Amino acid sequence: MANTERTPMAKGAATAMVAMENRYTNGQAASQIGVTKNTLYRWEVRKAAGDPNYADFPAPRRIKHSNHRFWTDADIRQVVEWKNRLVESAA
Repeated sequence: MANTERTPMAKGAATAMVAMENRYTNGQAASQIGVTKNTLYRWEVRKAAGDPNYADFPAPRRIKHSNHRFWTDADIRQVVEWKNRLVESAA
């Protein structure tokens, strides 16, 4: 008779599966936002420098061990909203 008992999942495995989102490089994210990747990087630098116009700019996420930046769908939506507010305030 086969063993039909389920083995328990490793701690956090179910959470990791649910939390998986699409990840985008700076170039891919910039393309979706409608700017160049240099512009996206420049916005990041201005936020880090303390520019008050860029205080609300959402920072990209980072991969722990390599420190590479990446963006999720939610991050890209936040940047587009931020960009639209910036453009409206400049008009």
